[in-house]
Amino acid sequence: MRIRSVAVVALLAGSDAVSAAETDLVGLGSTCSYLIPSVENGGSELLTADWTNTVAPPNEAEWKPGALGIGFAPEHDPYYLVFLRHDVREEMRSLSTTLWAGSEFEIDGDDLAKWQDLQLQMRFDDGFVAYLNGVEIARFNAPEVPAWDSRATSSYPDSLGSIPRPFDIDEHLDLLVPGTNVLSIHLMNAASGSQDAVVLPELSASDEVFGSNRHPRHMEVLALTRVPGSITATVTIGAEQGRRYRLQASTDLHQWFNTGSDLHAESTQLQFHFSIAFSKEHYFRVVEL
Repeated sequence: MRIRSVAVVALLAGSDAVSAAETDLVGLGSTCSYLIPSVENGGSELLTADWTNTVAPPNEAEWKPGALGIGFAPEHDPYYLVFLRHDVREEMRSLSTTLWAGSEFEIDGDDLAKWQDLQLQMRFDDGFVAYLNGVEIARFNAPEVPAWDSRATSSYPDSLGSIPRPFDIDEHLDLLVPGTNVLSIHLMNAASGSQDAVVLPELSASDEVFGSNRHPRHMEVLALTRVPGSITATVTIGAEQGRRYRLQASTDLHQWFNTGSDLHAESTQLQFHFSIAFSKEHYFRVVEL
């Protein structure tokens, strides 16, 4: 677990704020144990509660060590290979649509007492359910009651699955405890024969204080380019009247820079007009301020 300094950004004029520290709890390369459940390995007999908390599951010996970004992708895949850390192609493709993974992390009680914000960002293909210490905290493209052999309810484009999708989970901050905690993920593919299936959860906590304004949140990925060049576009997004929005770009999905002036939503729709030339591939997103 590492702590990095985070600048306070995108505050409305006149709001009070203090600098904050963000703590990465789970992320790229975090160790995990995983199971591709089946009748043979006892996964078909497990309840969700059996494998989503810090108590070892009844079939503990069947679980294998791994690392997050776990899954598989084609040899020259332009989307997922950059963060794939543990390949399960031989175990999963054409054999199963489900993978379970759990990543334990330690929390100091003094740190926990300071935290006010909890954020989960997910890269995935095609669907998932996330659990924190046995309690569901987020889901996407998942059936109402996931089973050991569930499929995602629909496919998810690679161009979106490779970009962190944020889930604001502040309401679940009280699930964290001093000592050992576990983030568990039920990854689901839309079809067992799919050429890719991958999941990378990133869980972080912060003692951020932004007065009456929350920190910027991803709203929608606008475009994903895979070759150098330029992009000219007009994009309309759903908006909340009275809010401000900002268009940002990134080359690595971590450091984001602003591409122009903020826009103020005067209705429930907002249009961005932009033209950008670049020498590297870029990702684009809109954040709500």
